Amino acid sequence: MGPASKKYWHDSRAGKGLSGYNFSNVLSFNYSYDLPFGKDKHGLAGHLLSGWRTTGILNVRDGSPFTLQAAVPAALTALAVRSRSPNAIAGCGPIVLGGPDKYFNANCFSAPGAREIGNLGRNTVVGPGSVTWNPALFKTTQLTEKVGLEFRAEAFNVLNRANFGFPANTLFSGTGTFPRIGSAGVITDTTSTARQLQFALKLVW
Repeated sequence: MGPASKKYWHDSRAGKGLSGYNFSNVLSFNYSYDLPFGKDKHGLAGHLLSGWRTTGILNVRDGSPFTLQAAVPAALTALAVRSRSPNAIAGCGPIVLGGPDKYFNANCFSAPGAREIGNLGRNTVVGPGSVTWNPALFKTTQLTEKVGLEFRAEAFNVLNRANFGFPANTLFSGTGTFPRIGSAGVITDTTSTARQLQFALKLVW
């Protein structure tokens, strides 16, 4: 972490915390299975029931951490303070509420003083987790000895789950009496698209 990204570059301890790529729990599962239907069938029934395969990718993971911030006033900018955090209020909790309109409890933090860098550490709040399942269904039909037909049906985020991005993480402005910013804790975007389906036919010869 270079000086430009440190909270206060004269003191490296102020920048200690979890890696931004820290995921406490991750499940990634890929599968491919040839469906056993129609292998003993002939004629039209054999063509319709045989040759099917299902595949998919399932990803489930906890969120990654992020840092709560307070804006840096001019007095600290002159002292090479690049960023600062709010002060955590002892005993206040729970911090993470989970909803997109109020992901964390902003009332558990107070504004740092005019020349304080804040006592909250780096990457101390964990963001929303995500679940994505992208299944697919394939069928290969041999029309002649040299010609085959492949059908594909694929789904992306088939569960249509809203995987949220990070909430607004700046709690206090750097002017006047350091008013709390009303949008703090609000999530306005997602990290995955809504459910998408696509179909394709391919002639192979």
